[in-house]
Amino acid sequence: MKKGMLTQREEELMQALLAQRGITTYQLFDVTQEGKQLPGSTFPWEIESMSGYVVTPTNVYRFWLDWFEGHYTLGEEDGIWREMAIEVPGRDKNEVLQIQQQLRL
Repeated sequence: MKKGMLTQREEELMQALLAQRGITTYQLFDVTQEGKQLPGSTFPWEIESMSGYVVTPTNVYRFWLDWFEGHYTLGEEDGIWREMAIEVPGRDKNEVLQIQQQLRL
């Protein structure tokens, strides 16, 4: 991430990982840098571990982008990747509902 925005490579990686799970319409929400550079970068910090939420038109998922045993992961191996209730901890439920409504347009 650079200045709070995903790099192009991170965006491509997230898109591919989510597409493997059948998720093609989404918005990332409340994304936080986790301070670990991941393999595959062509310049320093091009791909960094990060955590946050994937909001789809109908669901919310928790993720942690990381590297595990030779591949990128969204946190499946340790249970971080999971469907969440609409209420994101520490955030207004209406923020998520508004994102979902925009994604349905």
